[in-house]
Amino acid sequence: MLSIVIPFRNEDMLSFTVRRLQETLTVTHEVIVVDDASDQAVDIPPGVTPLRFDRPTGAQRARHAGIVQAKYDTVLVMDAHMNFWDEDWGPVLVDYSLSHPDHVGCFTMLPLTREKMRMEEAKGRYFGAHIVPFDVNDQPGLHSILRRRILVDKWNKTRQAGEVGSVLGGAYFFQRSWYLDVLKSPWEELMGWGFLEANISIPNFLLGGKNVCIELEIGHMFRNAPPYVSDLGRMLFNQLYLAEVVIPDDKERKALISLLELPDDAITRRAQGYLDRSIFRWYRRYLIENGKRSWQQYKEEWMDPERPY
Repeated sequence: MLSIVIPFRNEDMLSFTVRRLQETLTVTHEVIVVDDASDQAVDIPPGVTPLRFDRPTGAQRARHAGIVQAKYDTVLVMDAHMNFWDEDWGPVLVDYSLSHPDHVGCFTMLPLTREKMRMEEAKGRYFGAHIVPFDVNDQPGLHSILRRRILVDKWNKTRQAGEVGSVLGGAYFFQRSWYLDVLKSPWEELMGWGFLEANISIPNFLLGGKNVCIELEIGHMFRNAPPYVSDLGRMLFNQLYLAEVVIPDDKERKALISLLELPDDAITRRAQGYLDRSIFRWYRRYLIENGKRSWQQYKEEWMDPERPY
């Protein structure tokens, strides 16, 4: 039995994704769609449980709301623009998750586009992600805050499926009780759309779980212009939150955050205000007190700059 949670905002591919789920799954399942306060008409397909926020809060909180609502042990959260092979992949997923209750997993991802949504048309495969400590994005036109990112998840194109530093690829699965009771709901506090699957992957590793990419293939549509506006302050908050929560060494934490070169402007102050009002201090203590592996172990395994990705 499988609970599927799909957050969306102004998403015109939702019906396509739900239809393909219904065509390819035979296991007992429910589909929960969570509308992050869309301000455009969205076709809500039949056979789903709809939830709606009155104001936009972001993909991660929408995921969390659906997970709380879910009634089955195995939960799959996914984007609203996905495709699947026609073979019945549900039993493999559910059996794997039930047999590995401490795993947070993603799928071997096939990149698709709106013009090429058939699985056979995908070009390339991605196998989750590695974590690198710092990244500079030099694309022109991006806001200065988005040019620098910390604890970045990077696509893994070279390795095969197996244990990875971070899940990535638009569809993630785990046991509901593991997310709620052991990980303490890491997506509940995050904001906006964008950054970071590391926010569940790093706490999962520290608390004794494994992040994995399994060999089941799922198609994920890439696009240049999403149907929502990403709030820079909220995206920055997600980065600050991760660093504040998972890095116990004060000097190292401050040094890593300083790499963002945060400007002293309204966006930065707003992000810091979100952080000050959150419960991140309690969550950091929880991770440090209950962690089965250390931050140092994580760095040594998944933040080696010589490791190919």
